[in-house]
Amino acid sequence: MLKQTIKDGIMNLKAFLCMKGITIKDFAKQIGYNPRYLSRLANLELHPGKGLREHIDEMFHGQVSFKEKPKKEK
Repeated sequence: MLKQTIKDGIMNLKAFLCMKGITIKDFAKQIGYNPRYLSRLANLELHPGKGLREHIDEMFHGQVSFKEKPKKEK
């Protein structure tokens, strides 16, 4: 499943943190956000605000994408 989250060197937050060996809880503590909120971002249930998105872009040099979660086919 991790292979599906990587495209052109850009991946979602969950895949990126997993690759770096960082837990959501540790990342949340590092940047001062609620772990549940970041978990929902990592699972593509929510989109970050502009400030957080820019902060994450700076931290990870634009390697993280917050594209929408693929919709399941019926």
